[in-house]
Amino acid sequence: MIPREVTVGRASDCDILYSPNQVYVSNKHALIYSNGEGLFYKDMSSNGTVINGNMVHHRTVPIKIGDSILIANKYPLTWDKILMYFPQVKQPTKIYPSSPGSTGTIINPQTNVIKQDEKNTMKIELEINKFNWGAFFLYPLWGFANGMWWTFLIAMFCWWTFLIPNIIFGIKGSKWAWENKKWRDINHFITVQDSWKKWGIGVFLANIFLTLIYFIILSALFM
Repeated sequence: MIPREVTVGRASDCDILYSPNQVYVSNKHALIYSNGEGLFYKDMSSNGTVINGNMVHHRTVPIKIGDSILIANKYPLTWDKILMYFPQVKQPTKIYPSSPGSTGTIINPQTNVIKQDEKNTMKIELEINKFNWGAFFLYPLWGFANGMWWTFLIAMFCWWTFLIPNIIFGIKGSKWAWENKKWRDINHFITVQDSWKKWGIGVFLANIFLTLIYFIILSALFM
């Protein structure tokens, strides 16, 4: 029998299960249920859910195929997972005329929604696995601004390790920033990280320029 209530969260008994490492997701984050006519999403979490750009926190709202659902405004809840439990809400295939007199073009809205969910998920995964140049060049300041105050401690006590922290933050930085700070959406995240990248490269080039000037002056003084 297909259940009419589905739990979402990190707890091991949830139907739609998120990783224990996804700390912004509550153990019992939400409940999705059907009243026989449509689906409803009940948020029970600490960090809420963003549905179609609107924050839903400790309340119940109706949802339909095609709605964008971000758990804690970070982790997509895709419709292929929801429809596994509620196949009865699948929208019927529609036929749109492609030209006068033609038989029409068949379009399945459910397939389109799942493909869009997959694209959004892939976009997030792609961005959070990119090398973060802002973190590489400016990790103490970058970390503080991205929800990781402890990067200052790394800079204070691990300065003698030279480039090792820079490389680690460059590789892991995007994922850590996504998980440790609240973002409006993935586009907001991309914009902020691009700004840090520009500042990081700018500071790096400025340091090279000032170093060259310093050695030129030093050479001139001892000639």
